[in-house]
Amino acid sequence: MDREQNYFDALLADYVASRDDERELNNQLVGVFSGVVATLTLFGAFVTFVGSEKPTIRIPDEAAATVPLIPLALGCMLQITSSIATARSFYGRAIERELSTMLPATIPDLAGYPHLKALTYREMIVELNSLSRGFRIPRFLQITAIISLLFIFVVLVCYMARDYAFYLQFTMLVVYGPIVTLLAVEGLNATVRGRTYFLKLVKDTRVRRTYSLLPETRPSLDERSLFSYLLLPRPMDLSKALFFLIGVLVLVAIQPPILQVPFLVPRALVLWFILEILMYQGRYQLNDLRGLSEDQESPAAAQRGRIPTLAVGSRIAAFATLGAIFIRFALVIILCGLPFISFFHHVAPMAIGVITLAIVYERVRSIERNCFDTSTDGQASIGAGWTVIALVGLGYPLRTILGLTLPQTTGGGRDIPWDWKWPWNSTLPGEDGWRPPSFHFDIPMRLVTELGLYTFWLGIVFVSMTWCLEGGTYVNRRLRLNGRTIHFTKSSIGRKSHLLILLRQTRSNVAYGQPLFLAGHRQYQFDGPRNRWLNRNSKPFAVWNIGLTCATFMAVILTAELWDIGYEIGQLLYWVTAAATAAVLVVWQLLPPRAGNLFSGISLALVAASAVVACVDSPRRMMDSLPLCATILTFALSVAAFLVPTFMYRMFHGISYDDLKLPPFLSAASINKIPGMVFALIVGRRLARTLWPPTP
Repeated sequence: MDREQNYFDALLADYVASRDDERELNNQLVGVFSGVVATLTLFGAFVTFVGSEKPTIRIPDEAAATVPLIPLALGCMLQITSSIATARSFYGRAIERELSTMLPATIPDLAGYPHLKALTYREMIVELNSLSRGFRIPRFLQITAIISLLFIFVVLVCYMARDYAFYLQFTMLVVYGPIVTLLAVEGLNATVRGRTYFLKLVKDTRVRRTYSLLPETRPSLDERSLFSYLLLPRPMDLSKALFFLIGVLVLVAIQPPILQVPFLVPRALVLWFILEILMYQGRYQLNDLRGLSEDQESPAAAQRGRIPTLAVGSRIAAFATLGAIFIRFALVIILCGLPFISFFHHVAPMAIGVITLAIVYERVRSIERNCFDTSTDGQASIGAGWTVIALVGLGYPLRTILGLTLPQTTGGGRDIPWDWKWPWNSTLPGEDGWRPPSFHFDIPMRLVTELGLYTFWLGIVFVSMTWCLEGGTYVNRRLRLNGRTIHFTKSSIGRKSHLLILLRQTRSNVAYGQPLFLAGHRQYQFDGPRNRWLNRNSKPFAVWNIGLTCATFMAVILTAELWDIGYEIGQLLYWVTAAATAAVLVVWQLLPPRAGNLFSGISLALVAASAVVACVDSPRRMMDSLPLCATILTFALSVAAFLVPTFMYRMFHGISYDDLKLPPFLSAASINKIPGMVFALIVGRRLARTLWPPTP
């Protein structure tokens, strides 16, 4: 009996509190609504003042474009208050219905009105003002008020931006469009779909009640934070970003006067940012979305650092990733508004190259996923697997050639979309004044071809050795049989046959799938991620050995092209020295460790000798057409061309896949940690922990 009385008292207290809260929120709702109306009125006056032919005060367009944030902020507060009112209404009605069950079965009608019972006030108000159903006049009046405010705001913003530059119009669309859309969606959910909205809120509240009220600490979920992923999806792939800069350096080395082109350095840096941070990182996020379930099943899912889903769930992570892709796309368009960036001459070639390669790659990957046949041990998907490897290798020459050709192109005329006022002021092909986009391409095609082949084989070395180590993460069983060691992989590697192909390029015996008798026996377990699969364990004709050989000998031809060395008798010394250098470098890596170490000093000496001989025999240097800075740069590029394939190949020999994991500051980065990280970088980690102790 006491428990029933306590329950009744709790309901009554909750009902009184909700009624008090209702009065306060109603006053707040009326006040915010009045503020929105007043602000929109002032905003309309401001738009009229700015749009006049001779305004008294000239306000920059960029500053005027931020004024709509004021009514938009009040509109957001109005919607938040309305959403709270929806939750309060459903909660109060639930309390009323629960209290009514505790009343006597037969209670009189209030004031003689038929069927008017106590504790039905909220239900009556909802019936009067409901936006989800019914045909009462207040419903249409409320809908009219809401649509009118939204319509007035959108029309005023469009009218204000009618004469702005296109990049500013696009920026306003990107900023204000999603916010207005969110307001409309939230308003629809909190009114027309109020029942579903409140039910989901109740479910989420039930989950929240299980959490402690103490300060939260990020749980150790063995995955990176969502913020770090959205900011930089593949931080380790920034090593590929060097290839664009390599192309820029080669351009400066062969054409030193190119430095006099206006805005060359800022143009190159902005194009690098657009290509690597915006386009390619957005393309990686799209790839991760397509393979979300596949990445979650990967044995090295946490280390690969794909979309983190454990903390926030797959749905929220997927929507956040889509939002990040949209922001990257918008930034690409906005950066085209810079005076030294051309849409047709710079962004369009990059987008065409990246998107075309991505479409072909995704198509082949889809074929690879569906073609794997366990009965043939993956033989049916070998062609698709090798094609995937080659397509990824093509990304390296694409970056390099873009860096070699784009920064010197300045663009001009009506080649950027900010000058378009279509369709009412367009210049179409065939009309007077139209000029086709022309690309300034003053690079010998032979150099472009040689540089592309060199970077392709260099990329093949990097990709094949990385994927071989990743394929080793699928190995979790090992069995010694008749003096042979057999490694068994998980069946999930079948959807990534390119990993199985590259893993079988080693001398290890790798079998797809696992016999049943191995399951449950600890003595057969094997730690594939920690094994050094490439430590002098390659087959003679492994793809990375072929890539190393081709890249090293392409360095001979590329260095000759950089120094403009031909095939005359007087330049024969370079070809002999460079060929011997390439041969020794390849042998150095393929021989056993002890024998290989004997070649290290000889190799370095031959590399230096080849670069010196190329510099001495160079016709460009002899004709005094090569400045000192260009000579030093070309010499450095020549040495790097010989050594980079060797050092890259040698690096993978001594590591496992576990050694490729993300640094902690990249995997655990979050918005809350950024101030502390910056503070620690300035004053030091020890002093930062003393002045700013971490939360327990």
